[in-house]
Amino acid sequence: MFVYACRCRCIEYWGVSPFSFPLPSLPQYAPEAPWDTPEILAIFRQTIRQLANLAHTTASQPLFANYMNILDLLANVKIGVVLVELCKTAHPADDDEAALEVLAELVRTLLHSIRVEHPPQVSEYVVAIVNGIIDEYEKGVHIPVAILDELLACIGQGPTVSITKLQQNVPTPGTQPNPSYLTAATIVRVTSNKIATPLENLLNGLLNRQSHVVEASSISAEPPPTDSHDKVPDVYTIVYELHKVAPTCLATVLGTVTNGLTHEDTVRRTATVQLLGRIFVATPVVAKTHHASFGAWLGRAVDAEVPIRKTMVALLRQLVLTDASAPDVPDDIRQQAVPALCTLIQDVDVLVRLDAIQAVCDGAYHETARHGPASLLHAVGQRVSSKHKQERRNAVTGLAQLYFSRFLRPALVHVHNGGDDVELDVIRQTLHHGCRLDRPLTRKGRKTNTFPDADAVDVEDECYRWIPRKVMEALCFTDQTDSEMRSRVSLILDEILLGSDLSSKSSKRLTSTARAVGLVMIVDSIRDGSTVAEGSTSTPEKFLRQWLAARATLQMTLRRYLDARATKRQHPHGTYPLDGT
Repeated sequence: MFVYACRCRCIEYWGVSPFSFPLPSLPQYAPEAPWDTPEILAIFRQTIRQLANLAHTTASQPLFANYMNILDLLANVKIGVVLVELCKTAHPADDDEAALEVLAELVRTLLHSIRVEHPPQVSEYVVAIVNGIIDEYEKGVHIPVAILDELLACIGQGPTVSITKLQQNVPTPGTQPNPSYLTAATIVRVTSNKIATPLENLLNGLLNRQSHVVEASSISAEPPPTDSHDKVPDVYTIVYELHKVAPTCLATVLGTVTNGLTHEDTVRRTATVQLLGRIFVATPVVAKTHHASFGAWLGRAVDAEVPIRKTMVALLRQLVLTDASAPDVPDDIRQQAVPALCTLIQDVDVLVRLDAIQAVCDGAYHETARHGPASLLHAVGQRVSSKHKQERRNAVTGLAQLYFSRFLRPALVHVHNGGDDVELDVIRQTLHHGCRLDRPLTRKGRKTNTFPDADAVDVEDECYRWIPRKVMEALCFTDQTDSEMRSRVSLILDEILLGSDLSSKSSKRLTSTARAVGLVMIVDSIRDGSTVAEGSTSTPEKFLRQWLAARATLQMTLRRYLDARATKRQHPHGTYPLDGT
């Protein structure tokens, strides 16, 4: 009788009286349908064409109410179950395929007709209609791939879509929420108890390239091309978006994805590395729940292909050196990821090493970034002695920038704010906390690791104090080895380690007094790591003294030159006294 009532509502809506055909006698519970299957499918096709206009109308337009009535009819009377029954029982097979095609077209039209401008009731109607269709399939019964494809295609589009806005009559690219994605995500979450197993079977079949699944589905099993704007949904993008929507639907899928990490096809292996990396970065807790997959993914840090190792550099940087606003990475996950990134810093390929050095230095430089592990910075410091010129230059420059932004400038903030007339107590307190002048020396001339008033900030800053020593070690290269390194180190000392009093950027500018105090802290940092006997001078300290002596000699020579030039201008040619008076 339920199906009969649905058909009566169909007849009533399209202007045909439900009493225009003989009613069955009372003992009859399943009357003959008033139309045959082709006619019913034709009615639904006409309904779908009407609903398609919903994508081009808003609530202010007169026909919008008619489309809402159709949605109300489909949602509350659940007429869509008629198509489900035809898919299950219609004969011959041609009618079955036609009914399934119409059912998939109905779901596709409903999902893609929703607009941001529509009232929330439209999305609620669509959720109710599609849920009613899925509910007709009992749990464990095969849900048609065509229905799953439509839901996954919307989820694969992502939560936002690109649009072009007009700002002051100028087209400007922008984004807006994707209502199709939000609606499909709601449907998957609500029906996850029934749809989880069919979804897993579909995704696993696509990832394993099972021929019968690939042929039945409209979702591409190939990785998305990087240089194409093709909108064909692919399984890799869908798995990433689905893990945010309904992670319970991926209980076995991530294991299948992990199998692709060792696939002989480089393209497929690269796509797998990118997919798992994006999931671990976006939702770090997945790395804990799928520990085996995370360990296998970290193993790609030693992959045979350079592009894959460079991809791992970018992903590990996001996982280890996360932004303060990003999801917090569990400590054990971070500790496992750090050695992999250190391995890439020491990679056999110079391009990978350069990418890793830049990734670590850039990731730790920004003020919003969390403090990175000290082992990463020490791994970068080891590259200062590299035989590759660009590598050691990038390493020493990146470390110097980190020292200034993360340690020196925060330590000198009160001295800098006080200007050139800063009080001596402020300078004394800054030197007390920024230097280790209070600590006693050991028998070998080394300072102890404890000092008065040590706090947590000082312990955290220990990972930066050694950087000036490493910068000065770069002066050990002769002009024959690297003719530009000495001048580069001088520039680093003048413009990076000590900031600049002439820089246009406030984040890089320090007053002259602050620079002088900073120089004292740098000298103390260089002496702090000395391992030679008391009274001797370590190599970095010797280089620093030579550099300071050369700068002093240069300044004295320049001063004598300026004085001589001023004297020459005071005395015309031939009048300068020979006795110098």
